[in-house]
Amino acid sequence: MTTEFRRERAASAAVVLDVREATRRSAAPGRPTGAETGAYAAEAAVEQYLAAGHDVDLIVLGVSRRRVDAPVETVEDALLVTDAETDAGRYRARAVFGAAAAVATDRTAKRGASSDALRYDGTVSRRAERTAARALGRVDANAEVVVVSSLPDTEPLAFARRARATGRDAVLLSPDDTGDTTRGGRIAGVHRELRVRTARGACDAVIDWGGAEPLGVAVARAVGGGRR
Repeated sequence: MTTEFRRERAASAAVVLDVREATRRSAAPGRPTGAETGAYAAEAAVEQYLAAGHDVDLIVLGVSRRRVDAPVETVEDALLVTDAETDAGRYRARAVFGAAAAVATDRTAKRGASSDALRYDGTVSRRAERTAARALGRVDANAEVVVVSSLPDTEPLAFARRARATGRDAVLLSPDDTGDTTRGGRIAGVHRELRVRTARGACDAVIDWGGAEPLGVAVARAVGGGRR
């Protein structure tokens, strides 16, 4: 089954947003964290899909259900909002995005490389695999999957791999939050680049966003399957 055929038949999308603690760092003081940029991009992606008439589901990593001012479902380590194209679904999605934006500003992430951050071969934890399998099992079988993550480790690739294993397209939109003005930032950038290379083998398309183009353009590319 070709990518073009899958895209032609797809009338639904699933947007996966990663705002886990490790994403809440920035390239420099005063710059948005990877989580902040990701939350903005994911919300814009949902809006673009809705404007195009798609059914949309939302999966969010890194937000506690207690932080959301609306009833939402938890699937393993993720929050799940189905049917965001409905009035009730859009209300829940907005509440989740509000909570995601709030936690995204918590600059709690440390620069030190964790064992997870040093994984470059695409291996992910069983917990991440289980979360991806259960969450994607709740969305449309034909849904395009857009993963939005600054990629502080390889865990989000569980969603891309699960998507492709079940016949879906998988696109990664990854804001670069590393920077090159400090030694720590440069080292983090090298580690992230290795993870991006791994992601290219796990996804149909990878959009590595470093600010050279407007974020809205990058989001439109992600919604368009990664095509320019």
